[in-house]
Amino acid sequence: MTVKSIREANESPLTQAAGSTATRTYTYDTSANGTPTNPAVQVYATSDLSTSVKATVMPAGSPSVTDDIITLPPLTALTAGVSYRVDITYTIGANVYIDYFIVNAER
Repeated sequence: MTVKSIREANESPLTQAAGSTATRTYTYDTSANGTPTNPAVQVYATSDLSTSVKATVMPAGSPSVTDDIITLPPLTALTAGVSYRVDITYTIGANVYIDYFIVNAER
């Protein structure tokens, strides 16, 4: 398999409320490329892209696919003032895609 592209989603950056009660489930449409398989997700604070914070801000579940839509686990417990990068990796045919979007956490 080869990595076809790494690209930022058109809707990025997004804004989400910070705090443990502010939870949002994001979906990602891959219809421009086809139906995805093997979706995976990682989350990083943009200040440190080498350390995943997924266990803290996306602690439950795994991505699922319905047709050309990837549904991510809920994103929660964000820290106000921090920007997060959500990386979505998926396969279409022999190609691996890595798409991402930025979420800015605010009060």
